[in-house]
Amino acid sequence: MYAVFGKSLKKEEQRKDKAASKLSPSDRYYSNKNAYQISPDYYDIARCHEFIDLAKKTHDVRCIYIAQTEKVTVEGRPKISKKTGKPLFRFVRLTGI
Repeated sequence: MYAVFGKSLKKEEQRKDKAASKLSPSDRYYSNKNAYQISPDYYDIARCHEFIDLAKKTHDVRCIYIAQTEKVTVEGRPKISKKTGKPLFRFVRLTGI
């Protein structure tokens, strides 16, 4: 699974936490810190590139990097979710844009 991480101008304008109060929404939007998932999960990295191409046509979304899912392991064994009983996954930065 792959996903595009970046920032949304609309979400940055709505943030009201401590980090948000120090910078203007446009300053937060153009910084590379604290990126979050802005695309759906895709099974193919080519779909991520299509999402990026479409996002470049608008100024509401800024793409920063593509990430890939990876199993969370503890001492060489997969970590299991207590709620679902299934292995946990996390996104790992794959490539910058």
